[in-house]
Amino acid sequence: MVALTAHAFQEDIQKSREAGCDGHLVKPIKLDGFLRAVRRYARSGASVSAANEIAMGWVDPCLIDLIPGYLEKINSSQSR
Repeated sequence: MVALTAHAFQEDIQKSREAGCDGHLVKPIKLDGFLRAVRRYARSGASVSAANEIAMGWVDPCLIDLIPGYLEKINSSQSR
């Protein structure tokens, strides 16, 4: 889970981690930072916390099959 917030102080980052977030992105978000976070936390075989497993239950099952292709497309467009 990655926090997306306008709060950028070190104590804000610490609060995000204490709340269970793996990462912390600050708004306004830059595309390259967002894509790095997606690649870092959505790698195949990466461990998934219980909170993330619960959150995945809210994703429409029709969309789950689209995620790997989407990530592959992002990775290929970034490597160009």
